[in-house]
Amino acid sequence: MWNWTRSNRPEESECSECYDVYCFDQTTFSHLQNIPVSGPGEALRVNILKIEPSSRYPSWRADWISLGLSATKILEMIALWKAQAHVIWWVSGIPWLYFFISAGLLHQQRLSRGCVNDLKHNSVDVIAGQLPVPLRAGGERKVLLGVPQDFRRSSLWKAVWACGSIVCTASLVTIYVSLATSESTAMYIWLGFQLCWLVLRSVYFHFSQESKKGSFPVLIEEHLHSMNFTARKRLLNLWIALSRYQVHNHPRSFSSYEDELSAQGSVEAMSTWIHDYLSPHLDIEVLENENQKLEEVDFVSVIGDAYLSSAAWLHGSKLTGMDLYDSCIVVVAYDGRTFAVPAARVYGAISRNKIDVEEGRLPLHPPKGSYNWSPDQDQWIYWIPCSSSRWLEVRTQNMKVIGKRKFELVTDSDITKRLNNGTISVSHSDVAQIREVVKFSNLAYEILLDFFTTVPRNK
Repeated sequence: MWNWTRSNRPEESECSECYDVYCFDQTTFSHLQNIPVSGPGEALRVNILKIEPSSRYPSWRADWISLGLSATKILEMIALWKAQAHVIWWVSGIPWLYFFISAGLLHQQRLSRGCVNDLKHNSVDVIAGQLPVPLRAGGERKVLLGVPQDFRRSSLWKAVWACGSIVCTASLVTIYVSLATSESTAMYIWLGFQLCWLVLRSVYFHFSQESKKGSFPVLIEEHLHSMNFTARKRLLNLWIALSRYQVHNHPRSFSSYEDELSAQGSVEAMSTWIHDYLSPHLDIEVLENENQKLEEVDFVSVIGDAYLSSAAWLHGSKLTGMDLYDSCIVVVAYDGRTFAVPAARVYGAISRNKIDVEEGRLPLHPPKGSYNWSPDQDQWIYWIPCSSSRWLEVRTQNMKVIGKRKFELVTDSDITKRLNNGTISVSHSDVAQIREVVKFSNLAYEILLDFFTTVPRNK
C-alpha cells in the first residue's frame, strides 16, 4: 500500500500494489519506479533529478520562426475574400487567429515544450511510500526532488484548449453550412487550401529535427549530509507538507493544531530556533525572581508531535507517532531571551466535576489516540522542564497556543497528583511518564538538528 505527498499539496491516495496517484502521470510514475526504497529504520536517501550539462535544448528561436510561417494562412483568407466568400473568410480565419495568438502566448510562457531547462521553477518534490499517521507507523519511503511537470497540465494550457474546442466546433459546423450555400468556386478554393495545409504540415513535422529533440533529467542519489542548501530546503518543505498531512489525519482533529500551524515560520526561522535557542530547561531563578514578578511567558512557536514524527520517519528513526504523541519543542520568550525547550504536552480532558470518574463516565487514563472524553473543556496542557526539578505548567484557552500565557511552577509530586485526582483525563499517571515524553522530545530534537544543520539561517 503506497501513499504520497508533495510540498505544495499534501494528500493521500491508496491502491493495492501500485502508486495509484500516478496512474495518469506516467512521467512521475516512471521516475519513481527507477529509485530504490528506504526501508523503516534505514538512513534517508534523497533522489534528485537534474538536467545534464551537455543536454541540447530545442531552439526557442526556431519555434518562433515556425510559428511565423503559419501566417501563410493569410493567403487563403485573401483568396476567399476575392471570391466574395465573406462568411467562409471569417469562419476559416477566426480559428487560425485564435490559435496563432494562443501559441504565441504559450511560447512566451515556455509551455509549448515537454522538455525543460529549469527544474527549480517547473517541478515538484514528492514523498512516496507508506506514509505515517499518528496511530500507525510509516513503512518504506522514497523521496524524489525535481520531478518535471507535464506542461499540458498547466492552467493556461487547459484554458487554451478548452476555449479552442469551442471555437473549432462552432467553426466546423458553420463552415459546412456555409459551403452548402456558397458558390462552387469558393468551395474549391477552400478545399484546395485545406489539402495544401495538410501536405505542408506533414512535410514540416517529417523534416523538422528540432521537434524530435528533447532533454531528459538524470537521477542523482544523495544522503542528508551531502545535500546542498537548496535541495535541503526543498526536503524540509516536504517535511512540512507531510506534517500537515498528519494533522489532517489526527484523532485530536485539525482544529487542535490550527493555531500551531499558523504560527510556524519559514524554514530559516525554524532553523534559528533549533540551532541558536536550544535549552534543556528553563532557568528557575529567573522565573522566581521576586524583583521581576514574572507571571506569564510568550509562546513564539510550537513544533508538535506531527512535525516530530514526520521528521523521525523521514530520517529513518524507529520513533513512531505513538512514541512522540505527547512530545513537542516549545519556543518561548521571557526576560528578553528566547528558548527552544523539548517538553511534554497533553490534550487535556478537563473536568470540573470529579464525580465523573467515580461514576465511570470519564475514564481516568484513556489510551493515547482515543476520543477526547472531556465533558467540559478542551485544553492543551504543557509541562516545560525547569532547573531544580521544577516544571512550568501552561494551560491554553480555546486551543490557542501562541501568545502570552500565564504559567504556574509545579513540582514532580504536583504533576503526579493532578494526573490522578480526576481533573485531567490523559493516558499518563505519574511524572515519570512525563519525563519519558520529554526524553522522546529530546531525541526528536536531535533528528531535527540533523535536518537543519546546513540550512542557511538569518542572524
